[in-house]
Order: sequence, then C-alpha cells, then structure tokens
Amino acid sequence: MPVPLSFTEVHQSLSLGVVDCAITGPSSANSSSWPEVTTHQYALGVQMAVNAYAITLKAWKRLSPEQQAKMQAAFTELTNDIWSYSEVLTRDAMNCNAGKEPCTTGKKYNLVDVPVQEADLATLRGAVASISVPTWAEICDKSNPGCSTAWKNTVGKVVRHPVTPAPEQWRTKAGCMALHPASRPRSDTSNDSQDSPNERRSGWLGTVFGLIFAALADRGG
Repeated sequence: MPVPLSFTEVHQSLSLGVVDCAITGPSSANSSSWPEVTTHQYALGVQMAVNAYAITLKAWKRLSPEQQAKMQAAFTELTNDIWSYSEVLTRDAMNCNAGKEPCTTGKKYNLVDVPVQEADLATLRGAVASISVPTWAEICDKSNPGCSTAWKNTVGKVVRHPVTPAPEQWRTKAGCMALHPASRPRSDTSNDSQDSPNERRSGWLGTVFGLIFAALADRGG
C-alpha cells in the first residue's frame, strides 16, 4: 500500500517501520543515510527525469552556420558528460552502500546487493508501456494536441514504445508494483490525495536511477 511521504520523512519512516522500502537514487540514499535504517538495495531503476534546453526556431535561424555548429557541439558534449557522470556516480554510490571499492563519493555502509530478477524487469516494461506512456500521452495531448502522435512517430520509433491504452489490470496494480511509497522524492509536504489519479501516476516518475532500498532483517521481514 503506497504511503505518500516527503523525502525528509523517509529515513525516520524506514526506521520506525512506517514503510518497508523506499525508492531513490543510490547517491541520494547515501547522502541521506538511508542505509543506516535499511538492509538491502535492489538495482531496478523505476524512475526517470527529463532535462532539456530549448531554443526557438526563429532564434536558431538568426545564428550563423558556424554559431549553430558550435552550440550543437557544446550541447552534445554536455549531454555526454551528464550521462557519463550519472553512470559513474551511480556505480560508485552502489559500491559505497554495499561497502565495496571503489567508493569515492559517499560513506561506506553494508547493504546487501539483491540481483535484479527478469520477472521484475518484465513487470516494469509492462507498466511503462501500459500505464506510464498512455498516462503521459493523455496529459500531453490536453496541453498540446497531437503531442503523443508526434512522439510516437519520432521518439517512439527509437525506443519502440507505442502509445497504447492501459489495461484495467495494470491500472489497478499501479500503486504497489514497482512504484513504491517514497518514489516521489521532494522537499514539500503536499498531500498526494489532492492529485487526480492521472497526476498521481505520472508523478511517480521522478528521478533518474531510482532504486529500491528495503528494510527487511531489522523487522524480521
């Protein structure tokens, strides 16, 4: 049963047994001392974030070909640097949480690494295709008609995720499948019950490399 919490409440909630596990990035978990109150980490990424820089076509056309090439090269380099840093930081934080080397960016703990199961990956893929993408498409089309069609004809062809209706059985399981209580790290304490169902489902997709941190042995679970 999902329990909405602000990010700052997660550590105490894990410690007191209010929640059994929570989801965030391994570096965030380390810096927030989640491994102090958990026993296992599960490297199943269930969240994402989109970062983008935009320029209007009118402004872009005012640039010379040389300026356009220079700007494109700079953003390509930035994108590559972000991906590389994210991968290095994630790998290092996972090592730190499990007490392994190399660990250069965080504090060492002693969490147990749980191997990712193919069945969980299949469940996650099904949820993304049947819940996340259709829910996003519905919201995007309301603000920008034709949004999901444009996505399907461009990005969708690359990632091979068509926009399809969500079966009822997926919708009813959305809250307790791979999307867990603390999978919306944020600093506010707003009540999720005020959100619409679609807003709640789309809101679960919060950060890159959201992994599951579980407190099992502490409570005999």
